[in-house]
Parts: sequence; C-alpha cells; structure tokens
Amino acid sequence: MHGFVRPTMATTGVNPTLVTYIYDFINETVDFYNDTTNATSASGEGGTAVIYPQRSDYYVRLVLYVIIFVVSTIGNIAVLCSLLRGRRRKSRVNLLILHLTVADLMITLFNIPMDFFWILTIQWYGGDVMCRLCMYVAMVAMYASPFVLIVISLDRFASIVFPLSVRQADIRCKVMLQVSWVACFVISIPQLLVHEVMAHYDDPTFLQCVDYNFMTKYRILWHMYHWFVVCATYVIPLAIIVGCYTAIVIKIFGSSTIRSYSGNNGDRMTLRRSGADTLPKARTRALVMTGAIVTAFIVCWTPSNIQGAIIHIKEKEDKTTPIWLQQVLLALLFSNAAIDPIVYGMFTVDFRRYFPGCFEWRGRRIVWRGRKISRRSTTSSNNYPQMTYASSTRLGAPTGSTANYHVISADTRQVAERCV
Repeated sequence: MHGFVRPTMATTGVNPTLVTYIYDFINETVDFYNDTTNATSASGEGGTAVIYPQRSDYYVRLVLYVIIFVVSTIGNIAVLCSLLRGRRRKSRVNLLILHLTVADLMITLFNIPMDFFWILTIQWYGGDVMCRLCMYVAMVAMYASPFVLIVISLDRFASIVFPLSVRQADIRCKVMLQVSWVACFVISIPQLLVHEVMAHYDDPTFLQCVDYNFMTKYRILWHMYHWFVVCATYVIPLAIIVGCYTAIVIKIFGSSTIRSYSGNNGDRMTLRRSGADTLPKARTRALVMTGAIVTAFIVCWTPSNIQGAIIHIKEKEDKTTPIWLQQVLLALLFSNAAIDPIVYGMFTVDFRRYFPGCFEWRGRRIVWRGRKISRRSTTSSNNYPQMTYASSTRLGAPTGSTANYHVISADTRQVAERCV
C-alpha cells in the first residue's frame, strides 16, 4: 500500500497536524479499500462496506472552533467599532491594535472555517487553483499576527527607551506596519508553488491538497522551509518580543530620579523616584495592555509549535499525548484571536464606552447620555426610564450618579452622531 507522507504546518499554513490527521486517517485504514470488511448492503445484496474509524476525539476541536469563532468574531468586530468611533482613534496605539485586529479577523474568518470544514470533509473538493490560493491566504494570516506583535513590541520599546517626537514616532510606526504586511504577502508565495491537488494511490477519486511532490523531490529544501516558517511565525517574534520588553523593564525600573528638598528646620531631604513613577498613566496603561497581548501570544502559540516541531523531527504521529489533548492544543493557537479583543476591552475606556452602540437588537439601540444631571430633573422627568450606575468621571458622570437613556431607531442620524 502506498500512502501519502505527512506534511506539517510549515507547508499547509493551517496548523501542525491538520493534515497529519488526514493522512493518518487514510493510512491507518486504507485499506480504505484493501482491508474493508464484507458486509451486507441495505438492499440485502452482498457487497463490500468501507469501515471508517471512530475519531470522536476530533470533535473536541470542532466544538472549540465554534466557540472561538463566535467569541473572536464578536470581539474583534466590537474592537473595530470602538477604534473607528473612539475619540483617540488616530493615536498610534489604536493604529497598532487596529492592525492586530485585522490580523486576528483573517485567522477567524478564513483559517478557522477552512480547518473546520477540512476536518469534516477529510478530502479536498476545491480544485488545484483554490488549493494553492487557500494555502497562500492561510499562511499570510499565520504570519500577520506575529509580525504585527513584533511592530507593537518595537514601538513600545522605542517609545520608552528612545522617545521621539509624536510625528517621528507616527511615521516610524506606519513604516514598520507597511513593511510587516508586505513581508507577510511576499514570504507566503512559496505556498503557491509547493501545493497541488493529488489523488491517493489506492483511490483515484480521493483528492487532497498536499505538498507531496515538493517534499519527496526536494527533501532538504522541504525541511529548511519548515524550520523557516517555525522561526518566522514563532521563534523570531518571541525573541524580539522578549528582548524588547526586557529592555523596557530594565529602562523603567533601572532608572530613577533624585530630588532634594529643604525642610522647615533647614534640613535637606533627598527623595528617590523610580522610573515607573515618572511614566504618564496613559503610556503605562498602553504598556501593560500590549504586555498582556504579548503574554497571550506566548501562551497560545507555544504548545502547538512545540508539538509540531516534535512531529516534524520524528516524522510520525505523537502517540504519547492523548488525541483529545492534541486537539485542545491546536485550538489553543487559534484562541489567541479571541483573547486579544478581550484584553483590549479590559484596558481601554473607549471600548467600554462605545461597545453598547456597536450592536443592534431588534432594530433598536440604547444610547447613553453620559452627562451629569440633577436629582430634581431626574425625579420630575417621566419621559425616559432611569438607571443608576457607578462610572468613572472620565465617562462624564460621577460615581453613583443617575443617568437617563432613551431608545431610538438604529437608522437615525442621531445614533450615528452619538457613536462617532
């Protein structure tokens, strides 16, 4: 029996063992046609039935994909809404988060559905052109998120360690983002060349999108390309990110200012102030937020990359780790796209302010008036329902104040004006 040799994430652009499952599925049973069991057909006539293996463990990943897809789609669209409508939508940090959100949406709306349906269908039905294009776009999405995180880390590093004027910093940020996106599209081009649709040796009707010819004809080059992808999507971004934030921590906590004051009795007092205390609150909040996003990347991407490297080195399936756990680790990689908007929402005031106006419910939308009103006006007015809530003074209403709201049609100009 001749079976396909298993490819890995480097050449599929999806995840370390998506096609590992496909080939193990075939090669463990292929006797797909050779080792089938004689059975009686439904019509009562004698025949040969194809016995498919029970792979219920893979449904764990399918369920997780559905959850990740829903959370990531809602979260990232809400982030886009708040970024485009917020007061500080043109700030450099918001620009970086905007690009990261686009990268996360690429994984959410393309990689996850493709992986989901590929697991269900087992074989490839899209033809040779779609095979190459899908592998290309999937790899662009896999490059995009780490590359944008590199830009975020470099920007935070430069703003803390080598502060520039706002104009210079904005230009630097835009140039780095442009370079990162161009790099994503350029270095993904090999996917168009190495993939093709091939039929299984034992079943000409079973078609699969693979890099089998590239792997067998150019074995050394195939290994080099795999490790290049691993380094570009994980090792290099991780090294740059860790290096940048290490330098930031050293700069912040290693620097201090010393000031002398004269007391009432003529004695001089010397006070030392750490570098962390001298940072503006907005910059500190942005630094903590980006640090949390980077931490989420490390936690989500590390397990599946280690697993994929082990599979590639051994060139055989991991038999020691339970299949269900392997599926959880693979889904964990894609869950990074759902975690990023949650982190952004935790640290951003504009997100919490504009989130209620980003979604409609039955054609109606609640518009909040974040303004301070007197007890007399709220008690005497019966036109609108009232609600008490605690909010920061940055939202326009002091803690414990009473705010009123009213419901208006979603398509009116007033809603658009209030959400900008």
